[in-house]
Amino acid sequence: MSKKPKVLRKGLLHLGRGEYSQVIGLLESKIPLFLENKEFYTILAKAFFYTGDYSGAKLYFERGQKIVWDTESSLFLAVLGLKRRDFNSSLRIWLDILDEDPKNIMAKRGLALLKKYSSMDDLENFIHSKKINKLIPRKKIILAKSTISILSIIILIGITSIITVKMNFIDSIKLKLFSDAVSVVEDRSGLGEFEIKSLKNDFIDYSNESVYSFTGAQIEDYFKMASKLFNEGKDNKVRTYLNLIKYSNSNNPTKQKAEHLEQYLIDPMWTNYSDDFTYSDVINNLYKYEKCIIKWKGKLSNLDISDKKIKFSLLVGYDKGKILEGVVPVELNENIKIQDNLPIEVLGRVIIKDDSFYLEALTVMQYIIKDK
Repeated sequence: MSKKPKVLRKGLLHLGRGEYSQVIGLLESKIPLFLENKEFYTILAKAFFYTGDYSGAKLYFERGQKIVWDTESSLFLAVLGLKRRDFNSSLRIWLDILDEDPKNIMAKRGLALLKKYSSMDDLENFIHSKKINKLIPRKKIILAKSTISILSIIILIGITSIITVKMNFIDSIKLKLFSDAVSVVEDRSGLGEFEIKSLKNDFIDYSNESVYSFTGAQIEDYFKMASKLFNEGKDNKVRTYLNLIKYSNSNNPTKQKAEHLEQYLIDPMWTNYSDDFTYSDVINNLYKYEKCIIKWKGKLSNLDISDKKIKFSLLVGYDKGKILEGVVPVELNENIKIQDNLPIEVLGRVIIKDDSFYLEALTVMQYIIKDK
């Protein structure tokens, strides 16, 4: 059995002591010497992760995964997805982990949190809290001998102390929990931007060539409906009304208002998707659904895999081999395990191209049919 290189042993020692800058300084210059060493990249990636350099951490975890895939690195990459607000990437990684290890507690926690925290504000609070550490393995701490001696004394003193819990403290906690439970939910941030008082009352420019033609009253109703849906958290449907305004005979200030409002919209994820946009809806009213997120089942065909992209055709509705609603090209900017001629479900964005559309896949789930 070969002995571990001295530089790796030293790197592990610094990592265990929380000396992350020393790890980076020690190992980063040694990359050419350890191009195919999985452990090297894992140590370096963790050092970048704990210093808050998430781009560096992602780079080195992914390099290590190309050498040998392991669950621990995948768990870190899933959390990095959360920190980069790439929630669909985190979802895919946790599903891959459970495919290999169905009992993995941390991956199950990750999926559960995406279901629990359906709003962006809740997710942001979680990401910035210490709770996120429950989604990755605990740090392995290596203590110096002097530190161990000091801790032993502290523990000895601690076990002789008696901690008294006062009832008034418990009552205050109960009161705080009760007040939180009955607090009124405030309107979403950005809701005020849907006010249209600054726009001209007629909203219309009849000289404009457009896909849709509406009256000023209709345009006003669409803004009101968009505002209502936005406050209900139904951003995907909000986009349909903003699209109707953008591609209508409305005047330029009105179109610009609709485009401005798009920046406040949050795309739904796999776990909280609730819309029912059908293939027929999209193909028959293409511009209304531009950049909207859909979730369709079907059968995969014409699979084309390259280094950094996967392309295939989705036979919408044909996942059970009975009804074919239509055929849609799909592009996925990530190379994952996928098989041709099998049922698949796609969460993707509608992208208009040459008076038709394709799907920019955010997440895909393939269903493997086992022989009975």
